[in-house]
Amino acid sequence: MYATILKGVHIGNNVIIGANSLVNKNIPDNCVAAGNPCKVIMSLDEYYKKRKSAQLTEAKELAQLYIERYGKEPDEKAFHEFFWLFSDANDKLPECWSSMMKLGENYAYTMERFRENKKQFKNMNDFLNKIKMEEALKEVPADALAMGNLDPVSLFKMAGPETMKEATLQLLEATRAYPNFVLSSGCDIPPHTPSVNIDAFYTALEEFNNG
Repeated sequence: MYATILKGVHIGNNVIIGANSLVNKNIPDNCVAAGNPCKVIMSLDEYYKKRKSAQLTEAKELAQLYIERYGKEPDEKAFHEFFWLFSDANDKLPECWSSMMKLGENYAYTMERFRENKKQFKNMNDFLNKIKMEEALKEVPADALAMGNLDPVSLFKMAGPETMKEATLQLLEATRAYPNFVLSSGCDIPPHTPSVNIDAFYTALEEFNNG
């Protein structure tokens, strides 16, 4: 995809130019511009928030379409554009993900931002499990209760309270459309589970219900 930039035009720093645009005048810093003639559409910060909001929806759609097409769960390569949803600087990235960090020839800056990233899911399997729960709920009759829980070991026992709270809120948000869904702590909470994690679980539930 190409854009045409006329002679003498200045394009500022941190600018995204849309495909097939005709840039016939100066474009300021930190914005997204497109069209023929090219004009500013939104600020870079607005674009970032828009894309971040859409990323989760797009990742869900990809997973569901992949399963329908191939009859199996997507692998790491399929999620090469979405791995920030379930990865952060503490994770060892597979090659197909780490190579994506080098595409823009600004690896140092990308890593700096990645270290600030707060992943939305514990890992890729955690994301896929939540997708499967949403799909399963579609098959449950509206007059029947459906109980679901978070991983008792990796979350209740091993995670910190912030991660526990975030995971609980994510599950509740994912199942919001199903009033017959009942959040459960699972059959048994493992011995020596930190009480702060249990508190975080109920705090998230209370916040969601009062939100």
